[in-house]
Amino acid sequence: RGCDSMMEYAIDYAVSKGVILICAAGNEASTVSHPAMHDKVIAVSAINSNKYIAYFSNTGEEIDFTAPGVKILTGGPNNKNGYVDGTSFSAPAITGFSILSMLDDVNIDTKNELVIHLKQYCEDLGEKGQDDLYGYGLPVYERKGESETSRSPENTTIEETTNGFETTTQPETKKTEETTTQLETK
Repeated sequence: RGCDSMMEYAIDYAVSKGVILICAAGNEASTVSHPAMHDKVIAVSAINSNKYIAYFSNTGEEIDFTAPGVKILTGGPNNKNGYVDGTSFSAPAITGFSILSMLDDVNIDTKNELVIHLKQYCEDLGEKGQDDLYGYGLPVYERKGESETSRSPENTTIEETTNGFETTTQPETKKTEETTTQLETK
């Protein structure tokens, strides 16, 4: 189950150029597949909406993080949306979280630096610390200056449209003795 020489070369080359690789663990309910099994990449497993490991997700000591991978809404043929499952939908969530983290003025150049940074934001879902199912856990991003209230379910609506789903966050209302002020959430 090791990486073949071309895969090994491609991973080494990308890393030598400063690329941080984030890979799906695989969907065979088995051990982590390559390239995710390579020690120079971040391996991602999948969880369901209850934050339990997805029945199909590959697992093992290589897992660094987990993210939703069951019933993920995505675009499909003929401009129709549908729900899909797979660690291939979990890995982009970790990639997106990583990018958001880097936008907060964090200087991250290697896989190890990114793992150390992301661990700070993880909800530990399994055994304490890194485990074979969830890695260090599910990263939960909170933008600088964003409060729990401003992104709470009470302030967010999801409406089905003819082209899919639309999410809207209502501005948070802050009441004072003299006036009511609308705060913009972005």
